[in-house]
Amino acid sequence: MDLHPYDDRVRRFRHDDPGDQAFARGLVERLLRMPVEAHALRYDLAFFSGGIGINDNLFISIEAAEAWRAKPPAGFLHADEALADEALADDIRWLIMSDEDLEPDAALATFITDHRAPFQAPVGDEMWIEATSGANSWTVAYTHRGWLHWMSQDQG
Repeated sequence: MDLHPYDDRVRRFRHDDPGDQAFARGLVERLLRMPVEAHALRYDLAFFSGGIGINDNLFISIEAAEAWRAKPPAGFLHADEALADEALADDIRWLIMSDEDLEPDAALATFITDHRAPFQAPVGDEMWIEATSGANSWTVAYTHRGWLHWMSQDQG
C-alpha cells in the first residue's frame, strides 16, 4: 500500500481497529526496527499527503522497554547524549527546549506531555532521540514501567 499517494487523504491504523492488523503490525515493526509479535502493543499511525505535503503523526507503545534499552536502533541517542552532542545540539535543543528557562530534564518531560498520544505514559524514565530529528521531522522514544513509548512527527 502506498502511504503517501498525495490524494489529500489520511491513512490511519490503530491498535483497536478491526482492519488489517497484520499490515499495521508490519508498519510498527519497520518503524521500531524490532519484532513486535510477542509483546502487548498499542499504536495510532496517521499518514497524510496532499497539496500541503506530508504530515505524519505516529505513536506506538509496546511492552518491550528492556529490549529497546538493550539495543536501541542505530541512529537513536540517549537524550543526555543528544543534548550534549555539539553537532546535533542546536536542532535538538530547538526542538526539545522550547522554554529556555527549563532545565533539560524538565524540558524533556514537557515535550513528552505536549506531544504524546492519550494511551502513552505522561512521564518517562529514560528518553532517546533520533539523531536526524529537527523542527519538521522528529522521533522520540521513552520508557516507563516496562513500556517503550515511541512518537514521531514528519512534516514536509
